[in-house]
Amino acid sequence: MKRACLFLLLCCLPAAQAWASPETEAQIRQLEQRMAEALVATDTEALHALWAEDFTVNNPANTVLPDRASVMERVHAGIIQYAQYEQHVELMRIHGDTAIVMGEERIRPTGEAPGAGSTIVRRFTNIWMRDSQGQWRLTARHANVIDEV
Repeated sequence: MKRACLFLLLCCLPAAQAWASPETEAQIRQLEQRMAEALVATDTEALHALWAEDFTVNNPANTVLPDRASVMERVHAGIIQYAQYEQHVELMRIHGDTAIVMGEERIRPTGEAPGAGSTIVRRFTNIWMRDSQGQWRLTARHANVIDEV
């Protein structure tokens, strides 16, 4: 009997964790929007606050950036610079203090950024985690180009 109860609990636990309150989902969507706005405005102070110190990015240039400082170097160098950044969230899963956001984004790089002047369509996965102070921070990201319009 104990094994049957444990089995049932283990089977239901992942599904229960994936159910998030509408408030948490709205909060994550708001953070995604805030990040998009900060990227277009090149608001490094806002990006610094949104991204965890150990923020890791598997980027469209086929390299891995291991921390927030290396991503910020690209922002300061104009490699990450957008006139437009739009997201279409297709899936969000919240598991306790971790949120996974997936979908499509359309960017229009500007200035000296690769692809400046064109619209680029990418697939993305963002992973947000709640830190010890209760703040959500973007911890990991993967993006890959699927089309250039």
